[in-house]
Amino acid sequence: MAEDTAASTPPAPLLVFGLATFHVTLLTTTGLFALHSSASVGRLLAGLDTLTGFVLFFALWAITWWTTRWVLTRAPLDPENPDNRFSRVLMWSYLGGAVTGTVFLVVAIVLVFLVSLGLEIATLVVVVVGIPVAAIVGGLVGAAFGLIDSLIYRLASAFVPRTGRP
Repeated sequence: MAEDTAASTPPAPLLVFGLATFHVTLLTTTGLFALHSSASVGRLLAGLDTLTGFVLFFALWAITWWTTRWVLTRAPLDPENPDNRFSRVLMWSYLGGAVTGTVFLVVAIVLVFLVSLGLEIATLVVVVVGIPVAAIVGGLVGAAFGLIDSLIYRLASAFVPRTGRP
């Protein structure tokens, strides 16, 4: 019964937009910082044109927005909601991250296929090996974001009075 209540309540659009943007921004800046630290960012970005980079970033943001909305519908962050159990937030965040990682990898492979207009054996290896890895890594990243989001939301709720509006 409690799951039906949570699943029928849509999250606030600004909350979904803000969290999705926060997740994508933190993820991409962390990834670029890691690549820059290993000095391989130049070679990687040299093979990426502006349009492809923009499409990849927008695809990641759109997928993250969709999964964030999906997770918040099933595991609201509001501390006063009876469906807000920590284990529930982590489980749905893990699943949302796994879906995000898997769908983004598929989108990236399709984009690389369209740009190169060829299917190489390396692409098939990435599909076979990459999808399970993307699901696991995406799930772990999603669970970490669920933990961060929950803690930030609880901290903000302690300082901001409730207005009665979503």
